[in-house]
Amino acid sequence: MAFKKGFRWLKKVVFKIRGDLGNALAEAEEEVLEKRDGTPKDQLSSIKQTLKELQCKREERMKEFCDIQSQIIQLHEALHDSVVDEHIVDDKDLITKRLRELKLVLEGLQSEKAARTACVPVILDAGGMDGLIPVDLLTNVDIFSPNETELEHLTRMPMESFEQISQSVAKIHEMKRNPRFVLVNLNVYDLHPINGSIYWLGLGLYHSGIQVHGVEYEFGGHDSPSTSIFRGKPRECPGLTFRKSILIGRTDLGTHEVHKFMEDLSKSYTGTSYNLITKNCNHFCNDVNLRLIGKRITHWINRLAKIGEQLLL
Repeated sequence: MAFKKGFRWLKKVVFKIRGDLGNALAEAEEEVLEKRDGTPKDQLSSIKQTLKELQCKREERMKEFCDIQSQIIQLHEALHDSVVDEHIVDDKDLITKRLRELKLVLEGLQSEKAARTACVPVILDAGGMDGLIPVDLLTNVDIFSPNETELEHLTRMPMESFEQISQSVAKIHEMKRNPRFVLVNLNVYDLHPINGSIYWLGLGLYHSGIQVHGVEYEFGGHDSPSTSIFRGKPRECPGLTFRKSILIGRTDLGTHEVHKFMEDLSKSYTGTSYNLITKNCNHFCNDVNLRLIGKRITHWINRLAKIGEQLLL
């Protein structure tokens, strides 16, 4: 009777410890059951010894949690010049997943400190993340530019339409303090198979689009005087072969600000204004880059159009 009562008590204690320490329950149970035929005194002695070992592991885990939390608080206050409310470690939440989250936040703060010392921006690569990004980590990021798949993983939101993609991006930006910048990429496509032969000569027939906030903006011609700027999924322009993506720079404009920027620009880029030599998709991308980040696109992308323009003079 003493054995059953003592073992039930041990189970309750272990379940309170939780986390991967709970795995020790199986080992403890096996050890106790091996001595089941002993006297009640032997059984209780075994339970006490097992409980003592589990309590030591619990104290070690608590110390690890407290040490990491203390480092997070010190770094955050030093980097952001603000006092952080010290949260007491919850002894009922010592699970491995929570420990990994705290370690991720600590690594982010350590990276930010190193980046500030070296005067370089902090860029978050979300490619390996399969869940919601910790808010504490996002606050330390200068540049954050997830692709469509990463957005879906981070927000658990559908990506069936451009509106849903925009909503997903907006959700990321709603996480307390937003990232200060997002990356701007130039996506380049082959218009003709001959590019494979003349690419290395710095020539080719190319189409390009600007990717920002998970959306690609492009320009094309049609017979209507209405705008010819359109949005699409990054690196998936219909009918064309994607060649490469080039990092152009960064912008601090939010999703809605970029959308408003494109709306204003659309007045100058109508369907009837398109010209293969003087005003094509690459001219549009160059214009966007100059206005957004003050840089021109790579020269080889629109080199044939420039040659043609010179011949027409």
